[in-house]
Amino acid sequence: MTDLPEREQVTITAGPCAGQTVRVGDWVDWHGEICVVVFIDTGNTIRVGSTEDGIDSLIGVEDITRVIPMEPASRIAELDAERQWQPISTALKDGTEMLLMDELEQIFLGYWRLSEDCWDCDGESPGNIEPTHWIPLPKGPKA
Repeated sequence: MTDLPEREQVTITAGPCAGQTVRVGDWVDWHGEICVVVFIDTGNTIRVGSTEDGIDSLIGVEDITRVIPMEPASRIAELDAERQWQPISTALKDGTEMLLMDELEQIFLGYWRLSEDCWDCDGESPGNIEPTHWIPLPKGPKA
């Protein structure tokens, strides 16, 4: 650990990321390893923690090959809201599959069937359930 005082951010002046700002909490690529910035001193040294093995290293900011900024709190709140059950009145009625919940809190995979103007759910006849809430399906894994 360095004896220099801590600060919240530093602007990189040399190397592949010159001109970019690094903040505590940002992720950085350091020689192919993705690390989180946990400390910045008043020199050009930062302390990073590795996601792979928990190793904590002191590095010079000029050694960073990519800066991956942390997401702003507003984007995190937006993503959380997307993962919450929504009233059925807000559901897409364009054939998009989603998870549906009825008044008994049973959950179905379903979609709005345009041809019959009703909800169609796995294992149920079209129009047989009346969902009260919906939530989008999660995105599939990245290839």
